[in-house]
Amino acid sequence: MNHSTRTARLKISERAFTLLELIIGIGLIGIVLTGVYKVASASIMLSDKVLTRQHDDMHMHSFMSVMKRNIEDIPGNAKINMEPPQGSGGVVRAEIAFEDYPLAFSWAGVAAGSKMIFIVSGPDNALQGATKIEILYLDQEEAEIYLENGSLSQDMGMSIVLMSGLKSVTWNFFDQRDKEWKEDWSREDHSNDRPSMVYMEIAFLDDSEPIRSYYWVPTVEDPAAVARATQSGNSRGNGRTSGSRGNSSGDRRGDSTDGRGDRGRGDRGRSDDGRKGSGGRGPVRPPTSSGGKRPTGSSGLPGGPGRGK
Repeated sequence: MNHSTRTARLKISERAFTLLELIIGIGLIGIVLTGVYKVASASIMLSDKVLTRQHDDMHMHSFMSVMKRNIEDIPGNAKINMEPPQGSGGVVRAEIAFEDYPLAFSWAGVAAGSKMIFIVSGPDNALQGATKIEILYLDQEEAEIYLENGSLSQDMGMSIVLMSGLKSVTWNFFDQRDKEWKEDWSREDHSNDRPSMVYMEIAFLDDSEPIRSYYWVPTVEDPAAVARATQSGNSRGNGRTSGSRGNSSGDRRGDSTDGRGDRGRGDRGRSDDGRKGSGGRGPVRPPTSSGGKRPTGSSGLPGGPGRGK
């Protein structure tokens, strides 16, 4: 009996784990689970950052599209004005006014027909030291108050925030007459004209690469001046037609060679493939350096010698 009992006990001890082996096994399992948790957490954080960045990029793309559409589609009788920027707590406040542009920045739920519409960049109350961009709509009465006082009050108009949490927003306006960029476009200095280009630069709180964009502004045409020029051209054309009626048929035949010669000279303005030449109009878009950085040596662009700084 004793021999059989000892044999059974030895078989049981061979199949069981000791306390030390259990502790080592639990430790190894804990190390493996910790590594798996860290990898999973890093993957989740990376996925969140990617989604956040994609959302921010889509938001910025939509914002730039809205700005481009509303600035470059401004009608001929509308006006653009911006008083000199003012500093407030380290954040610069700028107010760009669109006058007689009732369809600017119109969305569902926003009644079209505002007398004046503003792009306001200023302090963001939700974040200390940050800047936001909002649209402000003024009706007829509020626009008259603004024109009389020359400034906006906090209770004027209805506002919609387009961007928030920015570091700074910079505006510049290109004066075609002086061939230089200006930091403001005040009503007193430019009461009857508009800038030919608008430059906007947005800096971010994380000191990432700023967003820079140029917007072309349509040229203002005075309908009365266009009508007078058209009438004057028609009268000169009629005078030339009536004066040429006394010429003989021989003169007409003699002039035919000159006419062909004029056509030959006129064709010099065309390229070999039949398309019209540029006519000295210059580039369609202002040149920019690689990487989207602000040009440093281009005349007439922000940061170039054209600003006179």
